[in-house]
Amino acid sequence: MDIRQLEYYSTLVRKGSFTRAADELFVTRQALSKAVKNLEHELGDRLVIVRNGRVQPTEVGSNLYAEAAPVIDSYRKLECRFVPHTDSRPRVTPLSIALGHGSLFSLPDGYFELFRSSHPNVRLSVEEMPTESVLDAVLDSEADIGIVGSTPDYLSGFEYKLLVKTGLFLSVPRDNELARKERLTIQDVDGQPFVTFGKRNHLHRFFSEECKGAGVYPDILLTTSDSEMLIQSAQSSEALYFCFAEVADIQAEYGRVVRPLDTPSRSSFGTYAIIRKELPAASSAKLFWDWAE
Repeated sequence: MDIRQLEYYSTLVRKGSFTRAADELFVTRQALSKAVKNLEHELGDRLVIVRNGRVQPTEVGSNLYAEAAPVIDSYRKLECRFVPHTDSRPRVTPLSIALGHGSLFSLPDGYFELFRSSHPNVRLSVEEMPTESVLDAVLDSEADIGIVGSTPDYLSGFEYKLLVKTGLFLSVPRDNELARKERLTIQDVDGQPFVTFGKRNHLHRFFSEECKGAGVYPDILLTTSDSEMLIQSAQSSEALYFCFAEVADIQAEYGRVVRPLDTPSRSSFGTYAIIRKELPAASSAKLFWDWAE
């Protein structure tokens, strides 16, 4: 057993796919498969199985993965410190982040640039997608980290960390009677025209559950995962839709105001970072997780 085999095996378990792991390691799928088979032969145990199209570790494989993670991290630190690099460039590790639609607006300006500037050896990739797709990407190891607007009630299958407590804010046409109020309650939206992202979005799900519990029924005109279509529809129909407090100036240009919406629930709606529960995170994901505190 050598460190290369452990790195290959660790990447395979984390990515859940021979193809994705091979792409990250810059090796062929055949070379990766051979390395894992040689490791299984040396240890005398099956380390992975393929179930429903996904590579999963066996019990022995899970134990190996957990115990190998600190060994690999220590080796990389030793390598960086003592092994001379002829091209004098430090080793770069990839970090894939799946970002829920709209979540970027809730984060501080230059959020990812700040991380990159403080971690130049991490190659960062950020892809925006619907909320449920973020969760699927993290579960399927297509993303190391997910960032979504949600509540802890919807994230029980993940390790999660609150990045920003956002609360709920509505974009309200200036001519709507609700624009005269400084704060809105859930009862205020009863019968109001509304455009929203739809049931796969946690904000819509949270809002719908709050309305149902309060016996409130907004007039949902459209649900869509296309943010441009959502805004255009809301503008043309003078409907309410969710936004962030930080975009109040932009909303004013369109004849709208931003108002906070109070809900009966004690659950905190905000922007959360998530990782898989059952397996240790990649070293680059750990760096981001610690930095985000």
